[in-house]
Amino acid sequence: MEFSILTQHQSEDIAYNWRYEGIYSFYNMTANLENLQDFLHKKKRAHHVLAVTQYDQLIGFVQLQPVNQHVVEIGLGLKPSLTGQGIGITFLQAILHYIKHETNFTTVTLAVAAFNQRAIITYERVGFIKQFDYTVEIEGTMYDYLHMLLTFH
Repeated sequence: MEFSILTQHQSEDIAYNWRYEGIYSFYNMTANLENLQDFLHKKKRAHHVLAVTQYDQLIGFVQLQPVNQHVVEIGLGLKPSLTGQGIGITFLQAILHYIKHETNFTTVTLAVAAFNQRAIITYERVGFIKQFDYTVEIEGTMYDYLHMLLTFH
């Protein structure tokens, strides 16, 4: 898998064409107007959002948000047509390999919706540990989240 700065064309493709089904529609970019606007805004996205490609095809993205010089919080997305096919672990391992070898971060954190057991299991399989849970209001609805952490050794 290859990593590069997400282009405007790629961000628009993700925002408007990637559609998750069922409970996962929560992750559709158009489900949250503020997140959509930030994702499409080139300067806000800056160099923090990377495209993940394989065989020259966009398969996902990862957002790297530094917390401090050692800790980065990530947000990620796998192309909807590729979910549920068992490549989540490989996708996540490639992201972690990139962070470990191309940045100075030693700890990775993420937030995941508590209902997303498929993702939670994947995160745990690659070494993330549940830290705490919390609730967030998004577009007038309350959602439970888990905060997870992985430290490179």
